[in-house]
Amino acid sequence: MSKKGMLDDLARSGLTEADAKKLKMVPHDRNGAAKLGLSHTAEGYLIPYFDFKGRPTKFFRYRLLEDIRTGFDKVAGKKALK
Repeated sequence: MSKKGMLDDLARSGLTEADAKKLKMVPHDRNGAAKLGLSHTAEGYLIPYFDFKGRPTKFFRYRLLEDIRTGFDKVAGKKALK
């Protein structure tokens, strides 16, 4: 479901699978997120950052595709992380 979830999320912004490929976006399941060393291990996708010459840098953003709220945060209606 990881790739489908990523493509569905990107489609809401008008982006296609070809766009995701050009931008080197990578879907991850919970295990993949854990390997990235993220504080939250949830399904999502990696959005890399590039330098001025178009080369990937060591920086990236991780877009969550699951609601990771627990306990009081969920009951109180705290806004979910993206």
